[in-house]
Amino acid sequence: MDTINSSFCRKFSVLLHITPNVDESQSAAKGFSQSPDDNRDDDLRYENNVMCHCGKKGCIETEISGNAGCRKIVERIHNHEASVLSKKVWSGNVITIEDIIEAAKLEDPLCIELVTQAGSELGHQLAGLINLLNPDRIIICGRMSEIASYYFLQPVKLAVHKYSLRLMTQHLSIVPSRLGVDAGVIGACLIARKKMIWNKLSIFEG
Repeated sequence: MDTINSSFCRKFSVLLHITPNVDESQSAAKGFSQSPDDNRDDDLRYENNVMCHCGKKGCIETEISGNAGCRKIVERIHNHEASVLSKKVWSGNVITIEDIIEAAKLEDPLCIELVTQAGSELGHQLAGLINLLNPDRIIICGRMSEIASYYFLQPVKLAVHKYSLRLMTQHLSIVPSRLGVDAGVIGACLIARKKMIWNKLSIFEG
C-alpha cells in the first residue's frame, strides 16, 4: 500500500495497488496475472508465446512491464526502427527500463510509443477490476509510473474511462505511489509485521 498510516486506509473502502513493471528480483510480487489457461474472453489474452516468470505464457507481465518494454524496444530496433537506443542495442548492450525512461525524457518517439501503449493496455486491464471491485483509489508504482504522466498515467486513465462503467469511475482516483519503487517492499514488510503482531497476540490470548 502507498502509506503506513492506517487512518489513510480507512478512508477508502477498496484500494488497489498495482505494479506494472516487475523484474526478475521482484517476480514474486505480482499484482495480478492472466494466462491462456484462464477461462476469459479471447481479447484479454496475449498470444505472444513469451514465457512469464510464473511459468505460463500470455500473462499480463509479458506485455505490461519493464521487462516487456525492454524486449519490445530491442525487437523494434532489430526491425530497423529508429531510436536513440539503437546504438546501444546494435552494440549488444542490455537495455533497461531506466534506458527507456531516459529516452522518453529525450522525446524518443519509439520509446514514447511503447510507454503509451503499455499505459493504455494497463488501463484496459484495470477496467475489468474496477467494474468488479469498484475501488475508490488505484495506486500505481514502479519505474514506469515515474515517467511523465502524459506518457503513461494519462493513457491509463483514458483507457480506464473508455472500458469501465461511468458509475464506477465518477469518484475514482488513479495516482502514482509516493513510495515509488520501494512501495512493494515496504508493503511486504508491513504485512509481515502485522502477522508477527497477531501471532504474538494469539500466544498471549492462548
